[in-house]
Amino acid sequence: MSSPFAMYAGVRQGGLLSPVLFAMYIDKLIQLLKSSGLGCRYNDAYIGCLCYADDIILISHSVTVMQNMLDLCDTVMCFLPILMPGLIQRSLLL
Repeated sequence: MSSPFAMYAGVRQGGLLSPVLFAMYIDKLIQLLKSSGLGCRYNDAYIGCLCYADDIILISHSVTVMQNMLDLCDTVMCFLPILMPGLIQRSLLL
């Protein structure tokens, strides 16, 4: 176990409000991905961007579309004051 440390800003990891606040904060990205036409749909539901807590899963039908989605995410994140240390971009072609 790590030693205790003081928190002066942000939301505690594992806090009850963390997923809700992140969802509110990241909603602009989700809406832009949905309206861009990028990503997958199942029937009429958009499933190209799935979010839970502080995780974002991007789903696409091709590597090219995935890259376009990642580029859009990169552009949006430049305008949101959020730190994403160690951001790993991965794509999986199904």
